[in-house]
Amino acid sequence: MEFDKANVEAEETGSSTHTIQQHQRKWKPPKEDVIIINTNAAISTKMIRTGKNIIARNSTGKILGAMGLVEHKRGEASTEEALAVKVALM
Repeated sequence: MEFDKANVEAEETGSSTHTIQQHQRKWKPPKEDVIIINTNAAISTKMIRTGKNIIARNSTGKILGAMGLVEHKRGEASTEEALAVKVALM
């Protein structure tokens, strides 16, 4: 609900163009023998928690590993995104 409200507000102010375009991109497989790692982070200020998602796929799209992590804390978008990348590389 909070996410939907934020998206509506962002669309009304015109600040969501990059975000909408970003989510409309289709996943493309990497070259053979390459693993692609996608990360994402979300923040709920109302529930005071953050979430991170990490998924690794090979060139055929096979999922090699996936992880979700929820923490009860306040967070900032750029910091949580960076932490998701850090966790992915560990």
